[in-house]
Formats: sequence, structure tokens, C-alpha cells
Amino acid sequence: LDLVGHLMRPKKKATPLRAEILSEERTDESEEEDDEIIQRKSLSVPSSSLSDIFHIHKPRYGFMNSFVGVFSDLVRDGLAVEMIQLPNPDETPQSERRSMRIAAEQEKFDPDRFLGDIDIEDDYIYQIATSMQPHWSSSSDSIDALTEKMSLMTTKKEEEKKIIVRLSTSEQAALASIAYPILDTSIEDAQKQHLLLGLSDILFAYTYDHLLTDGEATTESSWTICTLSCTLSWLDEFTTAEDVVRSSIRRSLIYPYIRNYEFAVHCWEQVRNILFRGRRCVIRCLLQVRQILEKSEVHYLGNKLYLDPYLAFLQNNRLISDDGLLDLGKMVSEEVSCCTKEALQLNLVEIEQLLYEDDDVSDDEISRQDCQSSDDDDDEEDDDDEEDRNSFEEHNASHEKKTLEIL
Repeated sequence: LDLVGHLMRPKKKATPLRAEILSEERTDESEEEDDEIIQRKSLSVPSSSLSDIFHIHKPRYGFMNSFVGVFSDLVRDGLAVEMIQLPNPDETPQSERRSMRIAAEQEKFDPDRFLGDIDIEDDYIYQIATSMQPHWSSSSDSIDALTEKMSLMTTKKEEEKKIIVRLSTSEQAALASIAYPILDTSIEDAQKQHLLLGLSDILFAYTYDHLLTDGEATTESSWTICTLSCTLSWLDEFTTAEDVVRSSIRRSLIYPYIRNYEFAVHCWEQVRNILFRGRRCVIRCLLQVRQILEKSEVHYLGNKLYLDPYLAFLQNNRLISDDGLLDLGKMVSEEVSCCTKEALQLNLVEIEQLLYEDDDVSDDEISRQDCQSSDDDDDEEDDDDEEDRNSFEEHNASHEKKTLEIL
């Protein structure tokens, strides 16, 4: 019952048929007017039908590709470029978005910036991000809350144990305030796969920002989330867990503050933990994302295109269950463990090797300079010793000569 959005979702209603009863007392003039109205209605096409005809071949995007033409006016006003990175979204088909995105990422990648974050353990923000206990971590709960939740544990294997999450009163109120779209409950397996992979993509972006800001969203949070998520920034969709894992890690090494491979892997491990906690934990995360985007002047459309439909989707147990999210967590976890730096196609291994070679050359140069300096010092000391010996010998010769003269 805490998933009040599921209880308040709109119902599909058939358009009622309406009939007009004309007066029995009719004049010739009124009959001519009625004939003209009937003829005009029969020849005209409803505006909604005209819109459908106009958009029938337009690229679609958003949750289940349910939206079209949303950015048309924004593109003309030059505002779409601030909202998403995909140029001209209403003219770019899905088949071209992936290649355009990869090309933009390759151009934006900064090897020097990446190398600067390889040894980042001393960075204060990095230390906070890797040590914080987020709300989905059981250790962040109070003892009483843990006791209550432990009693609700499932009897599955140890690594699959899930603690039931209860939504707060404010979270339930937020769910009740959303104007949910009507979702088709007959979603095909392939389409559900796209939806779940897109969900994990958004969760990765949220997790990165949540750890980076120590759980306190900033004015930059909407940019960070929308930039890291290919779903929100390029209206892209994924077919395999491998694609979503690689794309997320790639973007985390190109755009945000911490561009560290190990930190990106850490974020994916946290996404797995979120998914293992079940639907309510995921809903809590998406509610926070929705609040962040709602306050943004340029990223608010992400709620309409993705967040609100996803929240409706997650509250419908006929569409998704906790076990389905558990399977998703296992799937992305396996892909993260198999992912390598070579698979990201950013030449990371070669770049790191150049760094280590430069370090070796620098060490050799320093060692050679030290040896040269030591040799020079030894030569100088030998010269000084030779001068001292000559001076001593000259002094002894002079002393012997004076002694002989006295004798």
C-alpha cells in the first residue's frame, strides 16, 4: 500500500459516443445549415489525426519510444543544446545516435586529465565518495531499523538476501503527486530488456553523483546525472548489459570531476546493491533524481520522458518484480567483472604505459645525474688531495733546505 502511485494511476476510458437530437420543428434554412455542417465535418480531419500523420515517420524517444516532436520548438529557440547532447533529436533516428555519441566522446576525451586521476587516493572528495555509507547500505540504518528489516529477510542464498525497504511518508506523498502516464501492460520481453538496461544506466549516473556529493545534491547534480546517462543525454537505448556498462564507464572517464576507472567500477557495484534491495529502493533513488531534475532549468524534461514513466513502471508488480531487479543486478555485476580497459576503446592501457615509461625515463635521468654529480665530486676531491700532497711535499723540501743551511 505504500506504492500509492500504483493505486492512483489513471484508468483507460473509452471515448463516449455522443448523439445530438435535432428539433422536430425545422425550417429550410436550418436544414441547409445542418447539411453544410455535416459536409464540413465529413471532409475535415481532426487536428490530432493531422499531428499523427505529421509525426508518423519522425524519430521517437523516451520511455518505450512513446514521445515524438518534444524538442521541435526548443531546437528552433536554441534551447535543446542545453538540455541534451544529441543534436536535433527530432530529426536523428535511433540507428544514428550511438555512432554520433561515440564520436563525440572520442573527441572530448582528455588523456592528460585521465592520467591526472590515476593516483587520486589523496583527493579529499574522492576519499569521501569511496568511504560514505549511502542510504541503500544496511550499515547506514539505525539498530532498530535493522532489527525490523532483518526479520523480513528472504530465505535465499546469502548473496541474494534482500532487506525490505519501506518508503517514508514524504516519499509516498511524492509518488501520489505525480501525473503518471498510462502504461501498456503487454510489454514484450525485448522491450522490457531495453527498459531495464536504461534503468541501470540512470541508476549509475545517480549513484556517481550521490557518492560524489556525499548524498547532498548540488546545483551541478542535474548536469552530472544527465551527462553520465546516455539515456538522458543522447536518448539512446541499450540491447545488452555489456553496452550499458561500457558506455557508463566511458562517460565517467570523459566528463565529470572524478575520472577514475576503479571509482566507476565502484559505482557499478553500488548499483548492483541498489537493485538487490528491490523495487522500493530503486523508487527511492528515482524520486531523488526526479527532484533534482525538477529543480533544473534545463533538464526538467527528463522527468516527462523517463522518470515519471519509470516510476509508474516500477510500482506495477505485473510489469516488474523484486526478482526481476535481482536478475538485472546479477547481469550487470557479471558484465562489470568482465569489463576491461581495452574494451572502452579509449586506448587507456597505451596511455598508462606511456606514463610509466616517462616515469622510468625520469628515474633513469635522475639516477644518471646523481651518478654524474657523484663522479664530479670524487674528481674534485682527488684534485684537492693531489694539491694537498704537493703542498706538503713542497713544505718538507723547504724545511730540509733551511736545516741544511743552518748546519
